[in-house]
Amino acid sequence: MKCESCGGKVLETGLDSYHFDESGLEDVILVGVVERRCERCDEREVVIPKLKELHRTIAKALSAKSSLLTPPEVRFLRKHLGFSQADFAKRINVRSEAVSRWETGAEELSWHFELLLRLMVLLELHERNYTVKSFDEVQEKRVTVPVRIFAEKTTWRPDSTNMLAAAVS
Repeated sequence: MKCESCGGKVLETGLDSYHFDESGLEDVILVGVVERRCERCDEREVVIPKLKELHRTIAKALSAKSSLLTPPEVRFLRKHLGFSQADFAKRINVRSEAVSRWETGAEELSWHFELLLRLMVLLELHERNYTVKSFDEVQEKRVTVPVRIFAEKTTWRPDSTNMLAAAVS
């Protein structure tokens, strides 16, 4: 392999660890990744395959950690879910300013919202699974609604006319 900058020979070596600062988090360490280095100009590049899967793995690890989330971790998880601050705020029924304060550390994230954020990540309830419109259509009054569940050969399936049940299936 040749260097794109100078045309020199590129060598690949395994790294014991690499601080993945590109994630926006301070303490993400990748173990066993490959570094490419040009012999001539010493340009270096760390090879990070399957970036989307890596981000999903980081998000799951953060959601399962045994200590409170830090502000940068809250921001990472919100972004991982694919939400702007405004969309995320609307989905969890808070003002977007609150989300901003959580992500800057100006205000602590309550354990209720932290639990909700962690569950959204662990259950993979991100942008493509439901929309703000689906929440807008929820009636504000409390009524009993029949929940229909269909038996299939190897699984159970909720009635697709129930929007929120369909969102989590």
